[in-house]
Formats: sequence, C-alpha cells, structure tokens
Amino acid sequence: MKERRFSMKLKTIITSIFLISTISSIADAAPYYRLWQGWKLDSIDYDGLRRGLDETFIPATVEVGTGRGLMSYLPALAPLPENRPEGVRKLLPDEIALVVYDSEANYRSIRNTPQGEAYGALHWEYFDKDKGSKSTLPEKYLGKLEPTHAYDVLGSVEHWQNGYAVYVISLRKQDASPYVDQMRRDFFKNGLKSYLVLVEESYVIEYQLWQDKSSFDAAESSLEKARAKFLTPIQDGYGNAKKSSPYKSKIKYGEGLNVQFDHQEKVTSIDPLSYSEDATAMEAENSSDREPYGVEECVLVNKAEHKQLVECRGYKTILVFGGHDVTVNFDCKFDFSKTLTGSHLVNQNCD
Repeated sequence: MKERRFSMKLKTIITSIFLISTISSIADAAPYYRLWQGWKLDSIDYDGLRRGLDETFIPATVEVGTGRGLMSYLPALAPLPENRPEGVRKLLPDEIALVVYDSEANYRSIRNTPQGEAYGALHWEYFDKDKGSKSTLPEKYLGKLEPTHAYDVLGSVEHWQNGYAVYVISLRKQDASPYVDQMRRDFFKNGLKSYLVLVEESYVIEYQLWQDKSSFDAAESSLEKARAKFLTPIQDGYGNAKKSSPYKSKIKYGEGLNVQFDHQEKVTSIDPLSYSEDATAMEAENSSDREPYGVEECVLVNKAEHKQLVECRGYKTILVFGGHDVTVNFDCKFDFSKTLTGSHLVNQNCD
C-alpha cells in the first residue's frame, strides 16, 4: 500500500515537473511583436509609397529577416485620405504593419548587421519620423487600455502565417477596455487564436488571428455588435490580410497582406554591390584580354527612387544579384531593384 502511494506521488511529481517544463518552454517561445505606424514623407506621393512597398520594402523585410528570426509580416495600407472620415484624414497613419520575430534577441541581432542597419535606415526614405512614424511593442493586457500603448491580449504563441488574419482601424468613441475584455472572454473559445491591440488618443488598431475563415465568418456579426458601442471602423468591415508572396505583392490602399515565406529558410548573407557615389563613369578600355576583376569595380552612374543603374566592366566578371550569379564578358550596365541583401536584376545591357 505504501509502495502504491509512493508510486502515485512520484507520478504526480513527474507530471508537475513536465507541466512546468512545458509552460516554461511555451513562455520562452512567445513571439516578439512590433506594431508599426508610418506616415509618408510629403516628398512622396501616395502611388510612390505603394510602389515602394511592393518593389522595395516588402521584399527587403523578408530578405533581411528570413532564417534569422522573422516569423510573420502583415503590412496594410489605410484608405487614401479622401476615403477617410473628415477630421482625421491626416491624423491616421498611411501604413500599418504587424512584424513578428521569434525573440527580441534575434531581432536585435538582425538590426546590428549591416543589412539590418540599412533596413532600419530604409524606413526614413519613405516615412516621416517627425509625424510620429514608429513601432510600438505590445505588453501584456491586464484589463485596462491606455493611449500610446499596445497590448498582446491573449499571450498566445500562434504562427500568424497560418490561419485567417484580419485587421481593423477604428475611431475611439470611449474606453474600449470592456470590448477587449469581451473579445478575450467570449471569442477565444470560438476560434480567436491571437489578438493584438494598439491604442492612440483618437483611434485603435486591431490585428486578429482566427483559426480559419469559417470561424471568423461565424463570429463576425457578433464582433461588430460588441465593437459598435466603443469603436467606429474607418472602412466597412474587417480588412483581410491576404496571403501573398513577398515578390508578387500588389498591395492597395484599404487592403493588407499576410506575406508568406519559409521563416526557417537559411539565407546566405550577400552584401549589396560596392560602388563609389562620386564616380560617374569608368575609363574606356579597348583590350579584350584584360584580367578578370570583381564586383568592387562596379560604379553607380544613376540613382532613381526605387532603382539604381550600375555600370560594370570586365572580362568574365562575376556579379551577384539576389543570389544569382551573372557572368558578363565586356562592358555592361545593370538596372536593378534596390534591395538590401543582393539586388534583383531587372535587365542587363552588354556591348
């Protein structure tokens, strides 16, 4: 009998240790969220911002973070000012984004690389820091929303590339804490897997991850009813963050994306082309038997908003564009999209 009691106690202890270990592992695996709000520079028009996101910013975010801790990336464009409620047209951000890393340590590690530093600086080629463009880090929700804070309401470890993700920007009518409490209490058991909220004085941004579209569809009318007393969306319904490749994205105003990529893929770091901004051309050579030389001999000859024209000369010169080797035989000019870990070749013109 004593042996049986001892055995049961031992099993209880082992089970408790296992549960504690499991909970600890889950806590360690909690994602590191960053909620971005960006107001465009006055020098960039709205079409330029949209094209910049499609052609440069979205690919660069994935290139810099893939295999280094980036888990998910969900950018969205607010409606154009003329489609926003009067009185808040300039108040609302032009772009929002949920960026998810597996840990803060890996995020810091990325930002400390040359590519990460370049990526950080890239923000200010499109967005105005003086207007308030910045990221806010969500904290644990304890039952009270405060302006200029963001909250991880459920504290879940769900992967945002999976499931069905939606977002909504709403004007505040009053303190929305009771609404968020209801979301946590009533919808968590009905398919809501993860829930982030960013609160400002006049508006609130929500990102919701649902188990699947059918779960969201079943809850949508109840969601809108629960929200109506506290918040007024700036556009009809919820915005679906549509799943999209980082290199084929076609983001539109009033729409969002859930960028799809293999977050575990290991990417070999490739530095951008080295060049001298002071040089305007390379001295002509007529000899066809010159010695091979490498990428450092490329010279920037023109710099546009989203593309750069680089002139390279050499016999069987090997260049690297976005991980692809390009062999050239004499004088060549390359037009390539501006990225951070090796550029995407658009065309080459060789003599």
